[in-house]
Amino acid sequence: MSKRNTPQRRHNILALLNELGEVSVDDLAKRFETSEVTIRKDLAALETNGLLLRRYGGAVPLPHELISESSQPVSRYKQAIARAAVS
Repeated sequence: MSKRNTPQRRHNILALLNELGEVSVDDLAKRFETSEVTIRKDLAALETNGLLLRRYGGAVPLPHELISESSQPVSRYKQAIARAAVS
């Protein structure tokens, strides 16, 4: 896929993740015929947008307790961790 297909590739990564429950950088690179570096960048962007969690060598879906209708589901979670760490 070319650079202009990045959104489509990321959409397909999310679809695979939801279907399989876990994806690896190596498998995704082979499936999309692109470099592992490109896949890592895709996973980083998806994680930044709160759509998945990166793990060593791949990614997993967000835990259900982190998914909400809020536009910042991870921010509340991070705030709770910060409050617990301070106390």
